[in-house]
Amino acid sequence: MAFHWLESLADSFMPKAERSHRTSLEDDQKKFWHAVQKEYIDDIGLIAEKYPANYMTWETEDGNPLKTAQTWGCFSSFVELVTLGANIDQDCGSGWTPLLTALAKGDDMFVDYIIQHKVNLNAVAHDDKGRSYTALQLAIDHHDTDTIRMLVERGADEKQEIEAKDGTKMLPADYARSKGQPKAAEMLDLAEQIRSLHAPKSVPDVQQQIAVPAVSAPAPAPAAP
Repeated sequence: MAFHWLESLADSFMPKAERSHRTSLEDDQKKFWHAVQKEYIDDIGLIAEKYPANYMTWETEDGNPLKTAQTWGCFSSFVELVTLGANIDQDCGSGWTPLLTALAKGDDMFVDYIIQHKVNLNAVAHDDKGRSYTALQLAIDHHDTDTIRMLVERGADEKQEIEAKDGTKMLPADYARSKGQPKAAEMLDLAEQIRSLHAPKSVPDVQQQIAVPAVSAPAPAPAAP
């Protein structure tokens, strides 16, 4: 209570213009978080345009705007923030990137969107007990063979060790076998072949292959008699 009284006293000595600015900022922050939570895309854009230098530094108890949108499950807000320039591969604490968070939650919509971007597929996150987690590990934990394949195709390291619950470290394929997932294990064993099949094939330059015949100038017409 004393703190609020002192804060009010300090506000009373603050210049009117400064008090007005602070009130305006606080109101805009409330509108911003409301817009993120309700997925009011136009409002997110308007406030981001008004505070381009610092709106990404605002935080709730759930973190910065991108992490907050993901925590609240607001996919449209998440996409809008990325479109506005938010770092989709940012470390939101203890190594937890948006991709790893989405994989841990089994949130396919976020995973499918994030994985289309250039993100670190081999990032390592840690929980509050110090146990490490990788993208492949989390996909295996969710028995998600489609995501495992997408990760492999895009370059996830099938030789990056995974830490099991008992602290044992093993390769992803062995981890999948320990989880009773032979299909996922086989896919990881064949990771290099899968990547080679998925790699875009170079298309030959047809123009260079086609010989263009030289066109000779027409013969001059005979002179009139």
